[in-house]
Amino acid sequence: MSVLDLRTVFLTGVIINAICTLVAVLLWRSSRDRFDGTGLWAADFAAQTAAFFLIGLRGVLPDVVSISIGNALSVLGALVGLLGLGRFWGKPVFTGVQWGIFAVYLALHNYYTYFEPSLAARNLLFSASLLALCGQCAWLLLYRVSSAVRSMSLIAGIAMTGLTVVSAVRIVIEVFVPIQTQDYMHSGTANAMYIVLYLALIVFLAYALALMVNRRLLADLGSQEQKFSKAFHSSPDAVILTRLADGSIYEVNDTFTRMTGFTAAEVIGKTTVDLGLWADANDREIFIGRLREHGSVFGLEFTFRIKSGELLVGQLFSDVLVINEVPTIVASISDITERKRAEERLIVAMQESDMLRERAERLGAEKEIILREVHHRIKNNLSTVHGLLSLQANRLSDPQAAKSLRDAVGRVRSMGLLYDKLYRAESIGRMSMKTFLERLVAEIAELYPAPVPVAVSADIEEATLDAKILSPLGIMMNELVTNAMKYAFTGRASGRLDVRSRIEDRGITIIVEDNGIGLPDGIDIDRSTGFGMQLVGLLAKQIGATIRVERGEGTRFVIEFTAQSPERTV
Repeated sequence: MSVLDLRTVFLTGVIINAICTLVAVLLWRSSRDRFDGTGLWAADFAAQTAAFFLIGLRGVLPDVVSISIGNALSVLGALVGLLGLGRFWGKPVFTGVQWGIFAVYLALHNYYTYFEPSLAARNLLFSASLLALCGQCAWLLLYRVSSAVRSMSLIAGIAMTGLTVVSAVRIVIEVFVPIQTQDYMHSGTANAMYIVLYLALIVFLAYALALMVNRRLLADLGSQEQKFSKAFHSSPDAVILTRLADGSIYEVNDTFTRMTGFTAAEVIGKTTVDLGLWADANDREIFIGRLREHGSVFGLEFTFRIKSGELLVGQLFSDVLVINEVPTIVASISDITERKRAEERLIVAMQESDMLRERAERLGAEKEIILREVHHRIKNNLSTVHGLLSLQANRLSDPQAAKSLRDAVGRVRSMGLLYDKLYRAESIGRMSMKTFLERLVAEIAELYPAPVPVAVSADIEEATLDAKILSPLGIMMNELVTNAMKYAFTGRASGRLDVRSRIEDRGITIIVEDNGIGLPDGIDIDRSTGFGMQLVGLLAKQIGATIRVERGEGTRFVIEFTAQSPERTV
């Protein structure tokens, strides 16, 4: 093949690799918040593009640029691509071995370039390096991934196998029919055909990687939808999705149909006003006004009329989500009719004479049971909101918006844990600070694992506190521990996070301490512009606490407050 022909093949390879680079960059931009490693694929294709460009200008550029740097970029790109595949599938790659292969390749390639020039030896080294790296890629995609996802990686594995086989064939040819010339651009038709076949496999690989990402994305979305559907339909409270503008109903769960007597077919497409669900037509305007003002509704009580005409008292929890660019209300309704009737009976009983005291005591016990049920239902409502917010966060393309929703999920989880403990506590409205905070810290550490191994410990002394103290305290701990797990150990090999408390005559002290990189000097809770720190400061004031930041080998937050007669437990 003429010099012009082989040079044309390389310049064509520049265009093909540039297009593949663009495809990889688009994959990275669309999936970087969900999958690791796709950015390294883009770096691989970019390195191949540069390598083809430099090698194609052999004889025009100095040999150190065209030969040494050009070939090194091609092998380096294959190494980076292997690391990207390992990160994408969560399979560790022993980087020391890979960099060792690269170092040996560079040393021998330069030796056969400047000290004992041999085009055949350089071709043999290049093919052997690609054989080692592409073979590892094929093995990872076809055998190291689990059988459950192997169908997703199969085509990419076949592409990598093709590159491995082509490299092996070229090694055989170089061994038995070595190139006699030292001029690469006159190295013959067989060498040109190898490059053409290599380019065809590169195009196939780019297609296979795009297909692999799309299949995994579809599988993840299907899993998320299945989780949402289970959470939606298994909720013990009535859940309904309606359009904010006019109340048109999109979806209801099974509890809603049982509670109201309407079938799903009877309500979907209708409005809540058409169905006469609001016993008082003005209640919807009150509800919508509260939603527009606060963005959510938490625990408002309304009277609803079900299909039979009977009245039902419901406690309403609601939020506004944007689904397919349409503001949508997700509302959860707890039936508290019996609770309201019990409260009315209790009021009547308290006004009666001493002869009815025994009955009043029974009703008091009934109220305690009902209050426990209220805590249980609130916990379930929070669980539903937690699931819906998590689903929406996973579907958002805006990273900042998704982060805000995930932060909200953490705060909702803290409140949900509190109500779960209150439901199980012996005393309504009071519970163990040790039980609540140690469980909360453990769940946060599990939900937000740090990028490095972190030893998390919680040593909380026993004290029984009111829920009105524990609820803000739980959200404060959620913010501080979550921020530490996310940011405190960046760049560290490992870390330690300790949460402990002291109870003294003057009050309670809680310390959250890590040995991470420390907070910047400019960050101050009283003047912070971050919502999380502002929230911690506001909640501290709410319970009459002081909070300070101590900087040293890491960061220490010290919270001090005086609870009303904290009761130590033994």
